[in-house]
Amino acid sequence: MAKILEATRQKLLTCLALLKEMEGHEREHEKFDALLQSFVDCSRSVTLVLQKEIEDKHLKLEEWYEQKQNEMKSPDNSLLTFFNDVSRLVTHQQPLTVGPTTNIKEIMTRQVPQGWGFVITLRGEPMWVKDSGTEFEQRIHAMEFDSQITTRHFIVNPKLPSPAKLSGVDYSGYDALIICKLYFAYLSLLVQEGEWKAESS
Repeated sequence: MAKILEATRQKLLTCLALLKEMEGHEREHEKFDALLQSFVDCSRSVTLVLQKEIEDKHLKLEEWYEQKQNEMKSPDNSLLTFFNDVSRLVTHQQPLTVGPTTNIKEIMTRQVPQGWGFVITLRGEPMWVKDSGTEFEQRIHAMEFDSQITTRHFIVNPKLPSPAKLSGVDYSGYDALIICKLYFAYLSLLVQEGEWKAESS
């Protein structure tokens, strides 16, 4: 059976796919950054698609959505305002600045492939490097050491609001992946509530 807010749910599924990819690429910093920015853009458009679908399908949800908009703008939901602002920044001005914290248990390289070197970048990523410092430089993520590394990413610029609240709970100090999961969960519940309201009206 088709969902009432089918287009909005499709957008949520796209956001979920990006979120899962982010989980799988925490140790690959450039890829994680790109996925994070794509997720921010995608998740911000969920409410835009929702509003368009409400209008196009003549659903009697205007009053409900107006209440939800007021809720989303309240200080108890400062994280929602943050994502809205970040989306505009990423789309029109500059990329997010993300900083990692990396914990390395132990890395030992007994034999480096001929012509290659091994480095750990400033962001804590292990890399095989060829032609270092030249225009022909190549870098390959050294996945064989991933089990020795724990990485978390934090949004550095723009800064998270203080306190960083969602539904009245302060999530200050949480990393980017958890913040994105919380945002996605809020959006999912919003769409679910909209469908319930549409069915009962």
